[in-house]
Amino acid sequence: MKIPPPRFGIDVTYSETVHLRGGYIVNDTDGANAAVRFGLGTGRLLFDIARTFGGLCEDAGKTPYISLRFVF
Repeated sequence: MKIPPPRFGIDVTYSETVHLRGGYIVNDTDGANAAVRFGLGTGRLLFDIARTFGGLCEDAGKTPYISLRFVF
């Protein structure tokens, strides 16, 4: 059984609607090591935009991840 690499992160929330998250993975398999995410939420509808640093994303032109979620 392979032990997953250590992960560290922080999530800062303002008024339960604005989120700022940051994280770090030590020795991730695709080479990514840090990520930053900004999110907005109203009730059950959530919008996030995130960016990883290093790894496959960096090789592919540094495209951010965007998600729109509805929580049931």
